[in-house]
Amino acid sequence: MRSFKIGTLVVALMAAAAPALIACSVEHGDAREAAGSLNLNLSGTGSSGSKYRLRNATFTVAGPKAATLSSETNVDSPVIKQELPAGNFLITLKTGWTLEKSTDGGMTFANVKAVLTSANPAGFTIFDQGQTTVAFSFNAGDDVVQLGDGTLNVVINVNDGCPAGQSSCGNACVDLHSDPFNCGACGLFCGFGNQCVNGVCQPACPAGTAQCNGACVDIFNDPQNCGGCGVVCTAQMGTVAQCAMGQCFQTCFGGLTQCGGACVDIFSDPQNCGACGLACAAGNACANGACVPVNGGAANVTTQFLTQETSTTACGDFQNFQAQIGAGPYNFVSLKSEFGLFTCATPDAQIVCQALRTGGFADVMCDGHIWHVGQCGGSELTVDNTQCACASPGAAYRPCIGNLNWGGVGTDTCAAPSQTISVTCSP
Repeated sequence: MRSFKIGTLVVALMAAAAPALIACSVEHGDAREAAGSLNLNLSGTGSSGSKYRLRNATFTVAGPKAATLSSETNVDSPVIKQELPAGNFLITLKTGWTLEKSTDGGMTFANVKAVLTSANPAGFTIFDQGQTTVAFSFNAGDDVVQLGDGTLNVVINVNDGCPAGQSSCGNACVDLHSDPFNCGACGLFCGFGNQCVNGVCQPACPAGTAQCNGACVDIFNDPQNCGGCGVVCTAQMGTVAQCAMGQCFQTCFGGLTQCGGACVDIFSDPQNCGACGLACAAGNACANGACVPVNGGAANVTTQFLTQETSTTACGDFQNFQAQIGAGPYNFVSLKSEFGLFTCATPDAQIVCQALRTGGFADVMCDGHIWHVGQCGGSELTVDNTQCACASPGAAYRPCIGNLNWGGVGTDTCAAPSQTISVTCSP
């Protein structure tokens, strides 16, 4: 034996209207679907005592069973009936409707200006013997007409005494789309733990989230709803807006650092050189996070190296050379001894000189040679020579290595013969 559960859809205009139910029966082993009826009442009485009726109205119901209902099928009938099965539906009030008002007890009616303000179409679910409400709200006159009573209430609220988007319930103006105590109609309570979304009761959002524009959002971390619905975090140029613990803040991108509410490059900003608030003195610039003199003069280091001896002055000489190098730009760099000379006379010299100043790294092709700045027991400058390699002949300068392999230019670069090595950076 099979049986089917059908909920009852009752659309009522008058608050006192009662739903009509069609019961199931089983005879001689035959199963018949239980059927509920959709009762669409088209007239009602407002809070002022005036009567209203909806004319030229066409409702379309989409879902497990589609239906089209019209107020004009029988203009003398105050009720339209339609059976619907249990399930999820959409009901739509088509355009072309008119709202009429009577002030003589229903003897005559006249059109009134009205604006539909509720969601259209409206979604609803029919449960077996369940209670569901769908609300259609109009702004028209001072009167409030609440339509609906039954399993599914299609409610019409007529109101102009409240702000746009709100309806009068008792002595208060409420939003029937979101008020859980008046969800879809005055006095319809969603129950504790539920919320009202577009006039339909729904389960509440998970802990830590809030319902904003029909969606559950994390108001503690959402930059579009930071600390509350619609609170948008803004970003200045060079920053990304973020939200944490319900508070807006900004983070910098592109290698910038936030200093005093602004994103700066601490590697080149003379007011925040190397860190926020570290300003360079007058006449200095910030290069690679360090304050350096702004000058166009040449920087030079010259050290005499002896074969089979470790230099005790070369590293100090090189450190003085680093302090001489300014922000540049430098267009010439040379590495020479009495046995050989290598020069770079292009703007690439700036890259080599700045790498020597900071103890960093650089590889450039200049004037047909590969210039390399790196580390080999301290800073190392080589030409056409791999890092920490003993070339013969070659070109290498390792002032702080602390052993016999201090380099050589035009000779061996490890345990080289005695020579005077000089490095120059010039504009």
